[in-house]
Amino acid sequence: ADDPATMTLGEINRRLGFAVTADFLASLGFSAQRERAAKLYRPSDWPRICDAIVRHVIAQRDCAAN
Repeated sequence: ADDPATMTLGEINRRLGFAVTADFLASLGFSAQRERAAKLYRPSDWPRICDAIVRHVIAQRDCAAN
């Protein structure tokens, strides 16, 4: 999608109900676009961000079980 990056890291954290960092999202493959101090993400990436976080949590759960 070519939608502009308008979703802030704060909005992502509010939607999730917990805090994630821009570094964590970058480790999942989502780079922020910087506008002044704001780190912005494309709203169309929201479903993929959620899916990537779920996959990460499941992988961590499975690693801890071994």
